Amino acid sequence: MEHGGNLSIVILAAGPGSRLGELTKEKSKALVSVQGVPLVLYAIAWARLFSPTKIIVVGGSHYDLLRDVLGEKTPDVALVENKEWATSRRMESLYSTKDEILGGLFFFDVDYIMRREGVGPIHKGFGDETTYFATSTTSPETTQDGEVVTEDGRFVKDIVTHTSVPVLNPGEFYVSALMYISEKDVATFFDAIHTASVEKASTKNVLDHFKKSGRRVMVYDLKEPYWAEVDTREELTRAEAFIESHQESFNYV
Repeated sequence: MEHGGNLSIVILAAGPGSRLGELTKEKSKALVSVQGVPLVLYAIAWARLFSPTKIIVVGGSHYDLLRDVLGEKTPDVALVENKEWATSRRMESLYSTKDEILGGLFFFDVDYIMRREGVGPIHKGFGDETTYFATSTTSPETTQDGEVVTEDGRFVKDIVTHTSVPVLNPGEFYVSALMYISEKDVATFFDAIHTASVEKASTKNVLDHFKKSGRRVMVYDLKEPYWAEVDTREELTRAEAFIESHQESFNYV
């Protein structure tokens, strides 16, 4: 798929995946297999559908093993190490790619197994505006325990986390781990991560600092989640079944 200018895609894969129990005792979440394919290889194969200039994976837990696997399977993919993975958040992992980015930046978490059908709708959100991808519906294959509150239904005002799936009010959407930073905003966004890391570099705090710099974040409603999430053993079981019954959506691997 064509897009204007350079595009870097970052896959955040530093976490240990402790909620997967014994499956991540000797490897990171990124190397947990679903239907025989490691999560990180799903992520890389799906990222290639955008024809990006560069794909970057951020590793952390069991980094040497991840490096060996990617060196053999996907030697063209850049691998960056977040050495502080045990005490940092996903935004600090993203910050470790600061010197690797070319053009615009799209990033997502390795535990999202993306459906092929999501490429078109997501690609439409790549443009001049920095964009947070959200949904107005949920699915059994996802855990969307947060909401995006908007200004005028268009721009991010706040991100609120809950302990269960919230009931949306008008102008609210379900959260996701998908975000696009326009090329003109990349440097400012990384500055926002750096500033937020002094306190707590959550997505909410980073976006707050980003907005304080005079920038804004557009909300793009994907309508439905185009992914199966794998963060727990229960979600892994659901993802296995979903991929088995929707093989055409994952035949890019």
